[in-house]
This record gives sequence, C-alpha cells and structure tokens, in this order.
Amino acid sequence: DEGLVCPARTPTNIRLYSEKDIRRVLWIRHLTRDRGVNLAGIRILFELEERLGARILEALYQEGMAAEESASEPTPEPTPEPV
Repeated sequence: DEGLVCPARTPTNIRLYSEKDIRRVLWIRHLTRDRGVNLAGIRILFELEERLGARILEALYQEGMAAEESASEPTPEPTPEPV
C-alpha cells in the first residue's frame, strides 16, 4: 500500500521531493488542519483526482489558499461618516 506522497529516491535511498510532492503535502496539511478531513478521506480525494483530473482539485486548492489569505488580512476600519 503506497502512501499519500511517494517521493523519488536516490541510489542511497534519500527521498527527493518534487514541487508536485510539496504541493501535495501542503494540500494534505490544509485538508487535515483547516477542513477536518481525515487521511482516508484524503486518499479518496486523490483517487477522484486521478479519475477526474488535477484541474478540479487544483481549483479547490487555489480557492482554499485564497480564502486563507483573505482571512489573514486585517479588515479595514470603517471610515467615519461626516456629521
């Protein structure tokens, strides 16, 4: 049974993580920490990704990252109206 991330390995068995592997790890972290998805659910999502194509999950990832960024930005103070 393979893991959720399967990096390449050197002849001396050192793991080599690609940019795709790193994005996948960040996506897993987002789903588990921020969305409450367990690892079994993530495995199902990745199986769906293989069937439906990466575009759907990439769009969800971008949407989630945009939501995180907007949530971390301070909201501007309302401008007082003249009396």
